[in-house]
Amino acid sequence: MKSIIFFFALCASISALAQPKPLVYDKPFPPAIAMSSFLGKGLSLENVSGRLAVQNLTVSFLPDKEEGGGEAKYGYEPTDHKLYAVLSQSGTDLAKFLFQTSGTEGPFTRCSILSGSTDTQKEYALDYTVTSGGEYLLSFFIDGKKFYDFPFSVLKKENADKFAEVKARYFLNGMWSDYGFLFFDPPNSAKGVRWVFFHEQQELETPTAVKYYYVDIELFKNGKLFGAGGTGNKGTRFYQPWRLESKRFWQREDLSLFTTGAGDKTGKTIMPADLADGKYEIRMTYYDTNEWQNGKPTKVVAGPFQKKGGADVFPFEVKGGKIQYQDRQVREKTPPEQFIEGGNSEWWTKRK
Repeated sequence: MKSIIFFFALCASISALAQPKPLVYDKPFPPAIAMSSFLGKGLSLENVSGRLAVQNLTVSFLPDKEEGGGEAKYGYEPTDHKLYAVLSQSGTDLAKFLFQTSGTEGPFTRCSILSGSTDTQKEYALDYTVTSGGEYLLSFFIDGKKFYDFPFSVLKKENADKFAEVKARYFLNGMWSDYGFLFFDPPNSAKGVRWVFFHEQQELETPTAVKYYYVDIELFKNGKLFGAGGTGNKGTRFYQPWRLESKRFWQREDLSLFTTGAGDKTGKTIMPADLADGKYEIRMTYYDTNEWQNGKPTKVVAGPFQKKGGADVFPFEVKGGKIQYQDRQVREKTPPEQFIEGGNSEWWTKRK
């Protein structure tokens, strides 16, 4: 009897030794997923097979110390802390993804997915095959404690032609189409303030895998044209709208903004100091690439996620010489698990 008690006590002791020590949450803010990197390459869906893959991600303010002063390590070993994501639909868990850290830059930690190929990782997946459309949720955890939710939907388009080679296609929807952001990176300040947005063409059948647009990107201040994004100065004959090549996966578009009006051929790169206090709007209007007159596209068409032609409008405000955070970037008014993390170089704005 004593030997049995000793055996169980020994097992309990070994199990305790194999557990990581509690983490120290001493960062100024709770951890969050860096949104621009995640929308760019963090989540993908192969449109024919339905293969949903969670790839690398970046986390802000990830705890890096344990109680007692030790360094926190994330991975699959028993003594590692577990950073993982759970994919679910309607409350049912579908797949679990495990990450390890792979480097830091300031408050941001890069994380890469682990393969799930060994016995110690077998509960974790590299991907999940989607077979139906609907609402999905990707929740992120540290040692069983949830810190972030990323809701998205899958659109399934089925082909009515039973002889068609492609029976159905699957498309991701969510923040990609709803948001864009202004970006200014001091180490690359010569590029000025940039406008970043995401796009994807979601047609079941098209003659080619790419759909082309010209998109006129205009910056308005207090209702008056102030700047533009494209080729050349919008106030001169040298201006051309931005040529968009939209494919069946989400792409990030990143372009500089320039002042408008008479002047040199290129306009002046807009810097943060050029954005005086006021109410601003980014307006994006799409044109047919085949309809031109006097060297300019003339036929307005419905862009991605538009039912009819017209401008997509993204508002923002500058107050006290600073671009104002809005919507889910206002930390004091947003639950941590819903916060849009953009650091101090991204200002997100939601499409009207």
